[in-house]
Amino acid sequence: MELVGSNGTFTVKDGRLEISRKNAGFLTRWNLGVQGEKSIPLNQITAVQLLKPGKTTGYLRLSINGRDPVGGVMEAVKDGNALLLAPTHYAEAEKMRDFLVANIGRATETSAAPTSTADEIAKLADLMKQGHLTLDEFNAKKRQLLGI
Repeated sequence: MELVGSNGTFTVKDGRLEISRKNAGFLTRWNLGVQGEKSIPLNQITAVQLLKPGKTTGYLRLSINGRDPVGGVMEAVKDGNALLLAPTHYAEAEKMRDFLVANIGRATETSAAPTSTADEIAKLADLMKQGHLTLDEFNAKKRQLLGI
């Protein structure tokens, strides 16, 4: 999935959002500096904000790891995680927003593999062997993990 804006391109590929400014103009390079390409894992995107173009330029902005962007269009112009939109981009931007919102939770849920109780006890045993836990601390935590 790809969305071309007036200051670059967002492309979703292999569980990541690629941000490219290759075809961006002089003002974009001035406002964003020479940031180059950017690749963000979908599980780091925590919110998506879409402003419909109207009297001002619209934008699609991302919150990364819970850090919400502040301000309006003037701040979006300087935000490396925002794509500026003309009215002709809006329908595609809605599709991109919907895709990202639908996949944020799934990426986060599957990003960390569950650990078993046996794995946790083995880690505790290693910590005890290294001298970071006493035998009593190890046994107490082991009982807590086993629910006894």
